[in-house]
Amino acid sequence: MRKTSSQPHFPLQRLEELKQLLQFDVEGTAEWRRRTAARYPEDHRNRRSVEALGKLAERLRDVPADHRTIQAIAHSYDGFANGNEFAHEEFDRQQRQLLSRYGFDSPEDGDPEQFLKRLGDILADVTRAEAAE
Repeated sequence: MRKTSSQPHFPLQRLEELKQLLQFDVEGTAEWRRRTAARYPEDHRNRRSVEALGKLAERLRDVPADHRTIQAIAHSYDGFANGNEFAHEEFDRQQRQLLSRYGFDSPEDGDPEQFLKRLGDILADVTRAEAAE
């Protein structure tokens, strides 16, 4: 990804930390789904979601920390930190919703590119809504 003057370059360590936080969120959601599957063993969607989230967490490890979506999230977090708590909360809410439904409503293959694209779309929507206010 080319650096532009409107998007600062972030230290690789910071991007690695952000990527690790994302992986932690995916793994935590998989664990929640695992517990839910134990409570509702007749609902196969929970097991399907656990498998999809597990694949996603594993495959996210291979995504470079300087991936364009991870950089965009880092850039937006800086903007959120400078005053728009609502936008930050809305992004977090939609990210949690994406993870909680991942592989549950329909099969997912754990493709990190598709997941990051969807996360990037959420980020773009939240950013547009923030700018419109």
